[in-house]
Amino acid sequence: MFEWLKPSSKKLKNPENLAKEVLELLIQEFERVEDPQLANDLLRYVVDGEDDGVLLRLKAVPDIAKKLRTVTSQTYSQARRRSHQRINIYINPEVPASFAYRLVQVVHAAFETSGQPIQWQHIPIDLAWVETFFAELTGYNVPNHRLENNVRMEIEFIQAVLKEGGLPESFLAELVFLEKPGQFHYYGYFKQEYFYQVKGIRDYLASQPEVLLRALEDPDLSHRIHVLERIAQKKVLPREPTLKRVLAMGLSNAKTERAAAQKVFSFLRDSLSDWLVPQLERIILEGSANEQFHALNWLWQVQGQTCTPLLNRALEQTKSKKVRLEIEKLLHLSQPLEAEKAGEPKDEFNLPEAKTYSTDYHLPDGFEGALRGALERYNQRAIEAHAKAWDRMDPKWRRGERTLDPPLNPSRIKLFVGCVMKSEVALSDRTSAKMNHQYLFKDLLHRELIEFARTQKLSLVPFLRLAFLADLFGYRSHFFISEHPFLEYLKDYRREHEPGLTLLDLANAFQAAKFDPEWVGDMYVTYSWAHDFNPLDLPNDAIWPYFHLFPHKLDVALGLSPRNDPDWYWAGEETKRAYQILATFPQPPSRYLALLWEKALGPGKTERPMAQACLIHAADRDTMILKALEDGRKDVRANAAAWLGKLNARETEPVLQKVLKKEKNDEVKAAIMSSLESFGTDLDKFLNRKALLDDAQKALRKPTPKDIAWFPFDQLPQMVWEKANRKVEPEIIQYFILQAFRFKNPEPNPLIQRYLMLMRAEDRQKLGELVFNSWLVQDTLPRYTSDEARQMAEKDLAQVKVWAARSPQYYQDFNEAQYLKASYNRYLNECLGSAISSKGILSIAAICCGPEIVPRVEKYVRTWFGHRMAQSKVLLRFLSWIDHPLAIQLILSISTRFRTRGIQQEATLLADEIASRKGWTRDEMADRTIPDAGFDRDGKQVIDYGARQFIATLQDDFSIQLTNADGKTIKDLPNANKAEDEEEIKLIKKEFTASKKELKQVLKLQQERLYEAMCTQRTWLFEDWNRYLNLHPIMGRYCQRLVWVASRDQAIFTTFRPMEDRSLTDVEDNEVHLKDDDLISIAHQSVLEPALAHAWLEHLQDYEVQPLFIQFGRKTFELTPELVKKTAIESFEGHLINSFKLRSIAQKLGYSCGSAEDGGWFYTYFKSFPSLKIQAVIEFSGNVLPEENRTVALISLYFIRLQEEQAESYAYAHQPLALKQVNQVILSECWNDLKQIADSGMGYDPDWQKKSAY
Repeated sequence: MFEWLKPSSKKLKNPENLAKEVLELLIQEFERVEDPQLANDLLRYVVDGEDDGVLLRLKAVPDIAKKLRTVTSQTYSQARRRSHQRINIYINPEVPASFAYRLVQVVHAAFETSGQPIQWQHIPIDLAWVETFFAELTGYNVPNHRLENNVRMEIEFIQAVLKEGGLPESFLAELVFLEKPGQFHYYGYFKQEYFYQVKGIRDYLASQPEVLLRALEDPDLSHRIHVLERIAQKKVLPREPTLKRVLAMGLSNAKTERAAAQKVFSFLRDSLSDWLVPQLERIILEGSANEQFHALNWLWQVQGQTCTPLLNRALEQTKSKKVRLEIEKLLHLSQPLEAEKAGEPKDEFNLPEAKTYSTDYHLPDGFEGALRGALERYNQRAIEAHAKAWDRMDPKWRRGERTLDPPLNPSRIKLFVGCVMKSEVALSDRTSAKMNHQYLFKDLLHRELIEFARTQKLSLVPFLRLAFLADLFGYRSHFFISEHPFLEYLKDYRREHEPGLTLLDLANAFQAAKFDPEWVGDMYVTYSWAHDFNPLDLPNDAIWPYFHLFPHKLDVALGLSPRNDPDWYWAGEETKRAYQILATFPQPPSRYLALLWEKALGPGKTERPMAQACLIHAADRDTMILKALEDGRKDVRANAAAWLGKLNARETEPVLQKVLKKEKNDEVKAAIMSSLESFGTDLDKFLNRKALLDDAQKALRKPTPKDIAWFPFDQLPQMVWEKANRKVEPEIIQYFILQAFRFKNPEPNPLIQRYLMLMRAEDRQKLGELVFNSWLVQDTLPRYTSDEARQMAEKDLAQVKVWAARSPQYYQDFNEAQYLKASYNRYLNECLGSAISSKGILSIAAICCGPEIVPRVEKYVRTWFGHRMAQSKVLLRFLSWIDHPLAIQLILSISTRFRTRGIQQEATLLADEIASRKGWTRDEMADRTIPDAGFDRDGKQVIDYGARQFIATLQDDFSIQLTNADGKTIKDLPNANKAEDEEEIKLIKKEFTASKKELKQVLKLQQERLYEAMCTQRTWLFEDWNRYLNLHPIMGRYCQRLVWVASRDQAIFTTFRPMEDRSLTDVEDNEVHLKDDDLISIAHQSVLEPALAHAWLEHLQDYEVQPLFIQFGRKTFELTPELVKKTAIESFEGHLINSFKLRSIAQKLGYSCGSAEDGGWFYTYFKSFPSLKIQAVIEFSGNVLPEENRTVALISLYFIRLQEEQAESYAYAHQPLALKQVNQVILSECWNDLKQIADSGMGYDPDWQKKSAY
C-alpha cells in the first residue's frame, strides 16, 4: 500500500546511510499524511536534511496531529500506545542524532496544530520541541511502563539530539534542576521520572556543578528541597563546591531543608561518610552555636556513641548553654551504649526461643487431587461469575465474549500444583505458576484456596507456599501486599494450632518456605488500607522480639536508613507503625533512644505522642524530661512540662514550681500551670492582679496580629471582680484574648481560668457568648449575597443547558429547577474564609460558657462537617471542656453515630480524654453524666419566683405540665408582677426554656444509647443500673418501657420490667429482687425462649406500654449452615426502591450515608456499634451527590471491623467479617432493617441491573 512512496524513496540521497528497515518504518509513518508530494518532501527533509520549509506546509494539513498520532501527557493511554510504536525508529542504534532531531521537528510541527497545550510551559516556546522529543522516547508512560530496554534512553544520544537543536551541554541539567516543576501538574507530579530513566543521567548531572549550585541557591525553599530530594533519590554525587553547599543546608535552621540535605548524605553514605565526618567535627568545635547544635545531632546519627570523645572535648570548650545541654543529653544517652560496648548490655531483653520449621513438609493423603479439584472449582465459578457480570452489563460496555475460557489452563494448574507439592522448589515473583494480581475474579480463587487449606488442615509452611502462589501475599512492583484472607487464616491457625505463635516463629516458617524472613516485617510496617497496625492481633511479646533481631524495616520507616523510594506516598503511615512497634518493647532499644527523645520533645505534633509512648518505660525518663526544662527552645520546654503532667509525675511538682518562677515565655508557663493543676496544686498563689495588669499593658503596646484584628474588642462586656466588687480593667480581658489567640489551643489555660473564675458569673457568661458568637460569625461569613448566589447559579444552569443540548443522551433526567436550587444553595453556603487560625480564643469561651452553647455546636458540626472538618474538630475539643452532662452526652453521641469518620474518631478521642480526667470508663461516664433537665427523681421541678412557686411535672409522654400553687394547670410561666424582680424572673424563665431543650436532647441521645446497648448486649451491675438508670428522672421512664434480663453465674435467671415506683416485676407480675452484683442487660427475642418473648409482648400490650423500640415481634434471623461461612446477606439483592425513600428509612433506622467515591457516587449506608468495633453496611447500586431521586437496587448487608488506624470509610477499604463473627442480636436487627427497607420498595425485579443503572 506504500507503492506511491517507494519510487521516491529510491531518489533519496540518504547521506547518513540509514538502514532499509528504518526507511520503511518512516515511509509507514508519512503514508498517513495522504498527500504524496508532501510525504515525499517530508522524507527528503528528515532523511536528507533538505527544505525545512516543508514544516509550514505540514501545519496546513487538516487533522495532521491526529493522523501522525502526536501525544501529550493528557492523551488517553490507548493513543499513547499507538503513538509509541514510532519509538521503533528512535531505538535503532544506527539512527543518528541529526535524523532523530529532524523527525522530532516534523512530529512537533504536527502537534502544534492540535490546539493542545504543552505541559512544560516553563521553557521558551521555540524550545517546546524538547517536550515532544521526550514524549517520542517515552510515550509519557514512565510511571506505568519502565524503559530499561530502550537503548536510546541514554545521555549521549539525548545530548547529541539537543546539540543538533543548538542547545548547550548544560541545558538538560538546567531543565531538571533550575525550573520549578511543582507548578505544572504532570511535570511535577511524577518528579521528572522520565529524565531519570536516561542511562548515564547520574554522572551527567554530577558533571554540571555550576547548574546544581545555582539550583541549591534558589530563593524558593520548596524548590531547593525538590532539588535535594532528586539528587538523593538518584544518588547524584555532588562535587566539592556543591558538596559544601549541601553541607551548609544540612545545618540550616529550616527543618525541612535540613532534613532533605542530610538525606543526600544518608543516601550517599558509602561515598561521602569519610568526607562528612571531619567536616561535622570541625563545625562542632569551630562553628556558630546553631551550626554546632545541628552538627551534634547529625554526627550522632552518623556515628552514634563512637563520637563520645569529641563530645567530651566540645563540652569543655563550648560557651553556648544550648549546645552544652545538647552535648550533655547525648552523653547521657551514650552511657547505656558505652556499657553495652564494655560487655554490660543495656538492652536486657529475654528473647523467647523461636520455633523451627522443616523445609521438608508432609502433605495430607489425597492432597494433590484435592488441590486440583479446588482450582477446577475456581475455574467453573470464574466462568459463571463472568457470564453473570456479562448479563448485567450494558451491551455498549461489553468486551470479548460471554463464554470465558478457564482462567487456569491445565498446564498452569500443573505448574501450580507442582510448586506446592515440591518443597525444594524456590519461589519468587517470577515463578511462572504464581497468579497475577490482576487475575480474573481473584477473590474467588482466594476464597476457594483458603477454604481448601482449612479443610486440608495445612501446616504453616505449605500454606505459605500455597498462599504466595495464589498472590495472597508478596511484593507487587515495589510494595508489599498481604491480603485480608491470608491474615485471617494466619489468625485462625494461631488460635487453633499454635496459640503461642510469634512473628519470630513466623519468620522461621517463611524461611523454611524459601521466602525472605524480612517479609514478616513488611506485614507489620508496610502500610495497607486493608488492615491496621497489628493485622494478626498479636500480644506485644509476640511482636517486639522479631524487630529486635530484624530492625531494618524500622530503621527505614524512621528515616535512619535510606528508603528506596523517597517519594513513597505512605511513608508517614509507615513511620507511625514503626512507633507503634517500638511501643511494644518492654523498654526502648538503645539504638533508637536519641531519635525518640528528639521527637518526644520536638515540635512535631504527629510524632511527639507516639515517641512519648515508646519512652514510657525508658530509664531515667523523668530526669531527662526535667533536663529538657532547661533547653533554650521554648517548644521543648513547653512539651517537657506538658509531658510531666500527662505522666502524672507529682514528684516533679517542686521543680516545676521553681522553673515557673523563672520562666518568661507565656506558652511555657501555660504548659507548666496545666501540669501543676493536674497534680492538684493550688494555683491561686500564682495570682497577682497588679502584675497581671502590668503584663497586659505591656503586651497591648504591640500591634494586634492580623488574624485576630476582626475581633470586636470594643464590645467586650464590663467585668467585675466578684469578691472585691471592683471593675476589671478592660486591658486584662483583651490581654487574655490575645494570649489565648497566640496559644492556638481551644482548651482552657489554667491561669486565665483562675482569673476569670474570680469574676462575676453573669459577666463571664456574656464574655463567653461574645467570644463564641464572634468566632462563629467570622468563620462562616458568606462569600456571596443571596442575589449574587442566584446569579452564579443561573449562569451555571445556562452552561449546563448548552451541554444538554449538545449531548441530550447524558441529560435525559435533567431537572432544571432541581439543579438551579442545588447550585444556588451551594453558592449561598460558600464561606468567605475561615477563623481556624484564631481557634485559641475559644478557650475563653470554654471557661465562660455553659450548656446553652451545646445545641449551637451540634448544629455547626452537623451542618458544616463536610466542608469545615478542622473547625468541627476544634469545636468538639472546645466543647469537651464544658463541664456539663449535656456537652459530654453530645460528644458521646457523635463518637457513636456520625457519618464522617474523622469527626467520629475525634469525638471518640475526646470522650476517652474526659473519662480519663474523671477517672471513669467511657460507659461509666455515659451513665453518670445523663442530664436530668432539672427534674427530681419523681419527675418534678420547683420553679421559685420568691413569693410565688410553680411546679413542672414530667408526664408519661415526656411532655411537661405546669401548675401553680393552687394546683391549677397553666400554659406558660407568667411574667414578673410588680412585687418581683423583672430581670430575675426573665432569667428563671430562660433557665426553664433551656431545661426543656435539654430534655429534648436527652430523650434523643439516650434512646440511641439504649438501642445500641441492646444490640451489643451491654451489661450493667445491678447496683449501677439502679442508681444511674432506674432512679434517674428521665432514664427511669425509659427503663419502664423496656424489658430487661438479669444474669447470675453467666446464665439468665430472670427477666423483668421496672414499674413507676422503681420496683421490678416479672412477666407474671411477681416482684423481682436482685443482688448488687447481678448483671443487667436489655432483652431481645433472639436471647430469650420464644414462649417467654411472646409472653412479654402480650404483657406490654396488656399494660398499654409503648416500647421505646422493638424488642419482640420482629423475625429472628437464622444463621443457617450455608450462611456461616459467608460474609454478606444477599437475600434482598435486586429489590428496587426509590433513592429518597431509601435515604429516609435508612436514616430513621440510624444509618448514615457512606462516603462519596469516584465521580461523587456513594454506594452504602452504615450503622456503627463502637463498643464492639463493628459497623453494619447496607450496599446498594449507588447514587450520585448531590442526590437525585431515582430508582436504585439493594445489593447486600455486610459487617466490617471498625479500624482506628484508618480514615477511609469507602466500601472497598474494609474486608467484610464472616457472619458467624457478628452477634445474633445485631444480625437480627440489621437484617430486619434491610427487610423493612426492601418491603417499602417495589419488590424484586429480575431486570434490576438495568432499571437501577444511571
